[in-house]
Amino acid sequence: MTLYPDSQRFLQSLRSSAWETECCEAFADNIQKAIIVFYDGQNYWSGTYIPNHQTLNHFQISSIPVVIRSGGQRDAILFSLGADADHAGISSEHHQRMRVATLLQDLEWQQWSDVKIAQHCGASPELVTAIRQAAEEPTAKAREPTAHV
Repeated sequence: MTLYPDSQRFLQSLRSSAWETECCEAFADNIQKAIIVFYDGQNYWSGTYIPNHQTLNHFQISSIPVVIRSGGQRDAILFSLGADADHAGISSEHHQRMRVATLLQDLEWQQWSDVKIAQHCGASPELVTAIRQAAEEPTAKAREPTAHV
């Protein structure tokens, strides 16, 4: 099986070395927790953190349970944003903002209510509202008529 990890690369900016270390330690402590992978009939897309070989060797992990779900890259990204929100190690406001911004950049997901986005990203509805309004400001200013002198 070949795993196509672009969904993880897409979210790489959310992850710091501290997050990586914490995730590895949590993974090693709970190796029964399965990796979630989405399969679209052609490619496998990672929906959760997958440790690299060095990490697996360091923690002496020889196998990892995998759950394969039906879905594609978008499903993996959406799942990953929620999985990241559930991880206590990356609950900083910066990471919340990154997850919210990712959803608000998608034409379908930006239609969700602020409450739904907040719940999915582990953020407050007020934060989602603020990020949404900030993203809409340049568009509104661009539409304002300019006075010609």
